[in-house]
Formats: sequence, structure tokens, C-alpha cells
Amino acid sequence: MNVLSELKKLKSLNITIKDPEPDIKFLLGMKNLEKLALFGEPKLIPSINHHDEPEYITDQILDLAIIGTLTKLDSLTLEGFVLKNISSLDNLNNINTVWVDGSILMDNTEKTNKELSWDSTYGK
Repeated sequence: MNVLSELKKLKSLNITIKDPEPDIKFLLGMKNLEKLALFGEPKLIPSINHHDEPEYITDQILDLAIIGTLTKLDSLTLEGFVLKNISSLDNLNNINTVWVDGSILMDNTEKTNKELSWDSTYGK
């Protein structure tokens, strides 16, 4: 991930993070980033009844404090994480909606002024 921090002019990044304890410090130098999509690795729980859809769970905790410093962002997707410090997103003036498919909030005290768009298939 250290190599990614060298990409200071990068405007768009889509990346899957497999680490159970995601570290996104590599984003600190990416002040020109406009579009960011981070994907976790939620675990699939097979259904007991083969007629039901399988369920997904996630235990990767993603601290959003660093993302809140990327003030040029105009698109943000966070899929498959436990989201911590979601209020950090309030600093992102170019974003109204954050796509949080398959993610959950750390706890019910987590708040943001952004609209959170949840995928209907898993995580809320």
C-alpha cells in the first residue's frame, strides 16, 4: 500500500481491502482524489434453507477519519465494512450521498449529515 501513497495526482481509485484491520493511511497524500470506492471482504453465510438468499456479515472496521480529509471527493462508495467515525464525512462538501452497500455503522451513535444509500441485499 505504500506505493499507492506516491500517486499524489490520482483522481479515481477503486480498491478491495482484504486486511481484517484496514489501514487507509495511504490515502493521506491523495489530495486530488475525486472518486473513491473501497470494498471490503464480507463473509458469506449460506442459508439453512436453500430457497433463501445467503447473508453477508462483515467485521472489517474502517475508520473514516482520513477519508474526511479528502475534500475534493465527489463520489464515495464504502462496501462491506463496519464504519467508524462516519461524522468525518461531513467535511466532504462535494458529496451529498455516500454509497455504503453491505456496510454497517459501528454503533447507533454514529451520525452524518450525508445521505447513506444502503444496498437492499445485505447490511443496514
